[in-house]
Amino acid sequence: MSPSKKELYETINADIYRNTGRHYKHGIIRFIFKTHSPLCFIVRLRLCRYYYQKKDKAFFAKLMFAVTKYLWKKESVKLGFEIDYRSKIGKGLRLPHRGSIVVHKDVLIGDNCEIMQCVTIGSNIVKSRTDVAVIRNNVMLCAGSKIIGKVSIGDNVIIGANSVVNKDIESNVIAAGVTAKIVKHLDKSYAVNCDY
Repeated sequence: MSPSKKELYETINADIYRNTGRHYKHGIIRFIFKTHSPLCFIVRLRLCRYYYQKKDKAFFAKLMFAVTKYLWKKESVKLGFEIDYRSKIGKGLRLPHRGSIVVHKDVLIGDNCEIMQCVTIGSNIVKSRTDVAVIRNNVMLCAGSKIIGKVSIGDNVIIGANSVVNKDIESNVIAAGVTAKIVKHLDKSYAVNCDY
């Protein structure tokens, strides 16, 4: 089921707040045309997904999908992001750095996920090209981490830098290493600041 316009704006506003700490209820347009910014990329990604889901319903939606896809692709190349607009990513996405982020199109990511540079979330091609991760809410993927294959990462998790995750990770932990193992349990009240 495709989202409503209200849900789209709520998601974009949550993304903007998560990245800037401020609300821009009437200033979303400026993020569409500004370039070289991870936040602008996120806004274009959201619009592209929205119109992709609506494109079979009206000529205007088809036209807007073509325009937003062009803008999304252009910014993807400039920033080094390979995040597919078909990926299901919850609100409050944060991409603090440019460069080399790869996200498989079938990935499911919850709310308030933060993805650092040089992160890959993909399939294990030895087993399956389509079985990929489910990442729940309030997850931070630190620089260089790799999430490979059909794994589940729980709520409130930090994956350490350069870690390789190929097994499920429970909620409320910090996991690190190759292959990632739990190095610390977090208090259940831990959550990424997301008051939007």
